[in-house]
Amino acid sequence: MRFAIVLLFCLAYCGCGGPRDDLAVSSQKASDFFASPVSLALAEAAARGNIAEMTQLLKDGGEVDSPGRFGVTAAWWAVRTKSKNGFSFLLSRGANPNPDVDTITILEMAAGYEDSGFLETALSYRPAINRVGRSTGDAPIDTAITQNRTRNLELLIKARADLDIQAGSGGLPILQAIYAGRYDYVHMLLLAGANPDKVIAGGKVSLVNQISRRYVDPDSDAFVWRERVIRFLRSKGIEAHPPANEGKRTKPLPADLR
Repeated sequence: MRFAIVLLFCLAYCGCGGPRDDLAVSSQKASDFFASPVSLALAEAAARGNIAEMTQLLKDGGEVDSPGRFGVTAAWWAVRTKSKNGFSFLLSRGANPNPDVDTITILEMAAGYEDSGFLETALSYRPAINRVGRSTGDAPIDTAITQNRTRNLELLIKARADLDIQAGSGGLPILQAIYAGRYDYVHMLLLAGANPDKVIAGGKVSLVNQISRRYVDPDSDAFVWRERVIRFLRSKGIEAHPPANEGKRTKPLPADLR
């Protein structure tokens, strides 16, 4: 839900922190972004996945990365409209897989989509994987975590995303995961090399103190994954404890935790 709201907000009010160029949310058309007839035609063809039309437009002198409003490109519009064919074709013709735009980025959108194909396609072209959205303040890994996109998080980890980036509202990916109640993601990030000793907010917020402050349902999967996180930390010489007055689990723990 947050991703959808952010997407609409950023398309409507891009350039957070500076003068806003208002764009009505109710009017989301390629013509809102592309003034040049050729660029507009290319973006619209990309949204339809019309390979023949895109081929002809580029042959006739169209520029694959010609920027429109907020710096968006036809490839960006293809992802925005969830046209996998259009996106793949433009990348094969040299389009930037993650242009530096004044709105939500291609990788943020792709990381937030349920269909991992957009992210897989983008990552195969070696984009700026840690680029933080100017309007959202998030890195792609933050979006994957907050949108509960397990496969996308796995893809970003495999692509060597910065696991300790301080970008989103959570400050660190492992903290974003805790705030989202995804201790399985915390465990995944730690196994992949995230730094468990990182702190933010002047040294007051850390993985350990967030574990100690956040209650979970004792009979939930989150409890099990939190226990795995705690034991992983202990193996590294780091002590972490759940809230002292949290309820007791009634279900047996999985075999690996007994």
